[in-house]
Amino acid sequence: FGMFEPAGGTAPDIAGRGIANPIAQILSLAMLLRFSCKLEKEASRIEKAVEKTLKEGFRTADIFSEGCKRIGTAEMGDRIAERLELVRRTASCVRHRKLAVVSSRYAVLRTKKSP
Repeated sequence: FGMFEPAGGTAPDIAGRGIANPIAQILSLAMLLRFSCKLEKEASRIEKAVEKTLKEGFRTADIFSEGCKRIGTAEMGDRIAERLELVRRTASCVRHRKLAVVSSRYAVLRTKKSP
């Protein structure tokens, strides 16, 4: 049993404003896949999607620097999810009867039921 979540708290002061950084939440899914599900390849793909998005210069306000493009919460999630699209279509992160789902708004691990 394990719990995977970013340690930043709920940040009620910025809730609903589109300025929160979703990267820690997304990387929490990678940790869950790696350590609880033993899905190393899928975890690595998520980390690479985040890395690629950052290398392309996209940043939320909290990590923004000169020369980068400032984007909001949903767009950061969407950019990362776009880089996972090929993974979702080809691998579906399915192994050991588990399915990882990543979108721009959430990250969930679901266990598939046996037929």
